[in-house]
Amino acid sequence: MDVYEEYRSFTIGQEGSEIDMDTQFEVNGNRRIEVPYMYYDSVLHHAYLPHLEASAIRLPLDSDRYYLLIVLPLRAGYGEIERLLARMARESDLSDVYGALRPRRVRAKVPSFVVKGHVILTTDLQKLGIRDVFEPRQGDFTPMTSQTGVYVRSIEQAVSVSMRKYQPDESKKNLSKRRRPITFTATYPFLYFVMDSTIHVSLMAGKLVDPLNSRIL
Repeated sequence: MDVYEEYRSFTIGQEGSEIDMDTQFEVNGNRRIEVPYMYYDSVLHHAYLPHLEASAIRLPLDSDRYYLLIVLPLRAGYGEIERLLARMARESDLSDVYGALRPRRVRAKVPSFVVKGHVILTTDLQKLGIRDVFEPRQGDFTPMTSQTGVYVRSIEQAVSVSMRKYQPDESKKNLSKRRRPITFTATYPFLYFVMDSTIHVSLMAGKLVDPLNSRIL
């Protein structure tokens, strides 16, 4: 499966001009690189997660069926992502993170990046009990073909996801004007999850440590 996530930047309006416009991203706590950023000044779902020492934000994708969930450590520095993963494994899960999200006016800065990967679903399907189709002479494919000995070697899925500019409805625009903004500045490594909008489960997960590296980590 080739997985493509494309994040397109856009210019923030005058109302959001106070956000830090620095274009550097800290990689592994020891060096900085120049990357393009996208900026938001709008009402987005945001959460402060003190038990994880992190904050989270929900960003729209090109399809309403999915959204991007970013979990950002409160501190930059080497090893912070690993410590965040350990806290999530020990104290929380994504349902807790999703449940904490609330609509807030947010000024957000997130790096533009593209990640590519290849994922085979065979092992996961076998763990769910789907085994016969992968074994020679055990699967029943007679509705499809009269040939004997047919079986499935592997199953792969192609996914393409891209960001879109967020357009709040009128009620959210009014909320945006009344409230002071929360700042969400992702200028160092973070976790990201492509989520299903209906059941709010993760379809794909990764950690972004270098926006210029397209490999899924």
